[in-house]
Amino acid sequence: LLVLTEIYVTTEKLVPATMIFAVCIPVYVVLYAGALFFRTQKLSIFELLASSSTAIVALTLHFLIVNFVMMFYRQYVKLERTLKELDESKMELQKAYDELEEVTVLKERQRIAKDIHDTAGHSITTVIMQTEAAKLIIDENAVEAKNKIIAANLQAKNALERLRTAKD
Repeated sequence: LLVLTEIYVTTEKLVPATMIFAVCIPVYVVLYAGALFFRTQKLSIFELLASSSTAIVALTLHFLIVNFVMMFYRQYVKLERTLKELDESKMELQKAYDELEEVTVLKERQRIAKDIHDTAGHSITTVIMQTEAAKLIIDENAVEAKNKIIAANLQAKNALERLRTAKD
């Protein structure tokens, strides 16, 4: 039984183990018949099978139990290996998700920075143009120059307000 157990444990497929079992039963019966032949008188095939039936049942139960247990054990090992691979995949996926989230945050920051830059640049350019125009006409048309300075001041305040709301 120990030898058969070792064979069943090391044989991963059920078909080879079944074939080994199928060979072992007749070998056992022949060896049993040989042992009886030397001890007693000759027996018929029916008497031989009847007298060795307990051992044949024991061998059969041994085969079924060991292979049943090994089937569950191999399935358990396979599930453990799959679970470990799944955990590793989950960790890799989480890492990729974290990196993607970081990249998304950086892209959003860059977009906001570009919007702020564009808004500030446009507004400052407008303020500069209005104040330059006011400088050129201040001696000739003070009222128009004053209006341009007021417009530049409003443009600067408006730009400042947009910058403040952009960070929110």
